[in-house]
Amino acid sequence: MGQGGTLRIINASNYVLKLSYFNSYQMDSWDGKFPSVINQGEIKDVYIEWDEYIFDTSSDDSGNAGYSIVGTDRHFEIQARWRYLQVDWQNTIQDPKFCVQPNAQIANLGWVHDGTVTLTFCAVNDNNLVNISHLPIMEYSVKKDFKNVDNTKIEKELVKYVSIQDKGQPFSNLLAMVEEKGGTKLESNLVGLLKQTIEKPEQILAESYSDGDSAYLKNWMETYGSVIKNTPLDDLTLVCTHNSGTYNMVSPFGSPWTKCQNLSISDQLNKGVRVLDLRVGEDNGNFILVHDTWRSEISLEDALKQVQGFIARNPKEVVILDFHSFIALNGQFDENKLYNLVTTSLGNLIYHYNGHVPTLSEIWSTQSRVIVSWSGNNKPTEFFPVIDQKWFNKDNLRDLYSAIQDEMKNNHDNKGLWSTCAIITPSASNITPIQSISELSNWFQAGGEWAKDANIIAVDFVEKTNIVQQAISECLIKSVSKKYHNDVCFALTK
Repeated sequence: MGQGGTLRIINASNYVLKLSYFNSYQMDSWDGKFPSVINQGEIKDVYIEWDEYIFDTSSDDSGNAGYSIVGTDRHFEIQARWRYLQVDWQNTIQDPKFCVQPNAQIANLGWVHDGTVTLTFCAVNDNNLVNISHLPIMEYSVKKDFKNVDNTKIEKELVKYVSIQDKGQPFSNLLAMVEEKGGTKLESNLVGLLKQTIEKPEQILAESYSDGDSAYLKNWMETYGSVIKNTPLDDLTLVCTHNSGTYNMVSPFGSPWTKCQNLSISDQLNKGVRVLDLRVGEDNGNFILVHDTWRSEISLEDALKQVQGFIARNPKEVVILDFHSFIALNGQFDENKLYNLVTTSLGNLIYHYNGHVPTLSEIWSTQSRVIVSWSGNNKPTEFFPVIDQKWFNKDNLRDLYSAIQDEMKNNHDNKGLWSTCAIITPSASNITPIQSISELSNWFQAGGEWAKDANIIAVDFVEKTNIVQQAISECLIKSVSKKYHNDVCFALTK
């Protein structure tokens, strides 16, 4: 059993992509898997698996597959290297009307075992819309491919040894690792392997998830601006960090459930997050970021400075600040004082609400780059209404899947900014299910129905996912399939 997963190829263009060649060395699944033709607006999934036979040298596993863009002299190559995929766009991006995701000359797609990585080819020509049919979301089911093992008991044991915050090990990977080591999928083998993994925690994340290129994420709105700039923000697919300010908590007694992020505000924004979920507490006249009544070390003033600094370095990026709750930590909360701090700190960066959700183009025509949504009793006129957060309060993946599925059936058109909280609610016996982060990324794959229907997707520990990359691809899909785009793409960075 090797490292297997899916490559999703999205042809968000009116060009045909034709397979020119393929070859591989020691790949269990590569040759013959790539479609010979990917037509206009088609989305194709390719299952890929590396060879992990014990007597083979795994590090030299490789594969190549080349596609030509019919009617042009442009082409690109998809490349498999040991436990990651990359795509060589160097020839493609010489034509400025072609946009690609990820955005790099040779772009590392990363890898998610039992998950999906995505590449998107986008071309906007003569203002013709692209007819794209999104794929249905696969039904969620608990993997139970072994006998005489209690899933619940094993997963609880897994929680003791492997924290999602630190290692990101999916349950399915644990089964694969046992099998690769020649063991049977019995409870004793699983628990024994768990204890062994404590000694090498850094290996666990490498086994299950490999991050792709991320440098371009810091200014992705500018990079793809010519395609997405006329799409209203409530029709884009954006990523929000749930409880954005909880990466440095004061008290150890609330951990780990009070901590929802590992990255600072600046690093979250650099990773492509564009919506921040801010819970503000007032403590003796000072405003700090909190999780309910649990205090963080982060002052609101510091968080706003991080936002200012990010925008100064990336002047065309737009950030949405969702002031979702105000907590009186010592009996009182001065909302006017908070308003003064926010407006004084951000000044002209605040985009004033005028009754509708703007496009990037509308925002770029001003000096403003920050949208402030406000949950207070008396919303200032320049602030946006609070983001409608769909919180499902489910403590397991199966119930969360069902709740999101029901929500996605509702019509959210023209109702303003809203958020799907793809988050497991902690419980006494289940702080954070191990497979939840990688599983949630699978639910919101670009080209899938949920990514299409979503506006803002709120997640914990965003760096453990590739959900930002999926959301950006979905923004491109939405924009080329509706009357929002222009006919020339932004020049790609080298």
